[in-house]
Amino acid sequence: MILREFHSTLRVLATLNMQDLVDAGAIDQSDDAAWNAFKADPLLWILCADERCSVGLWRAMERRASALPLPPFTIERQAAVAHADIVQFFPRKGRSGPR
Repeated sequence: MILREFHSTLRVLATLNMQDLVDAGAIDQSDDAAWNAFKADPLLWILCADERCSVGLWRAMERRASALPLPPFTIERQAAVAHADIVQFFPRKGRSGPR
């Protein structure tokens, strides 16, 4: 997987709604608790999901991905530009942490 694919996958995940998950079989229509858990922490939900839910989520993501346009300014170009002007912040001497 390249950076653009990773970015696009996260973009698709962020655009899913409850009906997408219901239509794909990831959650049941009346399962508000599952939707709230997914919405609160999609990564944790994915990691804890059983096979039926995982397959449904993947199906929902594939459907959504086919409907979304690719961003016009690709992530590779953004990353290349970002690396040209890296700024590093170092902790002040004498401080032991945030206050």
